[in-house]
Amino acid sequence: MEEESIINWKLFDDLLKDFPDDFQGILCDFLHELTPRLDTMRQCSDAGDYKAVAIDAHRLKGVIGNLGFHGLWSLMGSVETLSEQGEAAFPDSKLTELRLLLDRSLDVISKVHPELVKGLR
Repeated sequence: MEEESIINWKLFDDLLKDFPDDFQGILCDFLHELTPRLDTMRQCSDAGDYKAVAIDAHRLKGVIGNLGFHGLWSLMGSVETLSEQGEAAFPDSKLTELRLLLDRSLDVISKVHPELVKGLR
């Protein structure tokens, strides 16, 4: 995935400019909560509770999109759709892809705004 499509820089930078103190705090709080939420989604998937995966994916997709994480938003939408279709349609590899794309997204952000991701790894 191209760096330009991973982050919606216009939205991301507008949020940072318009809400400098709030945005950084919200971003850090959300990113600290995201890994445990992805763990929960994995546990639900392993237990065959695809409805719970779909509900979590939907919630996370909204927040991720509002923070400017375009690539994660798109992939989370795919996770939501596939989990709604149940076990036969849902590849667990999508949850692994989410983690990898989260790391890639943080790498891309750190090149432009290292202060935002400092301490998140």
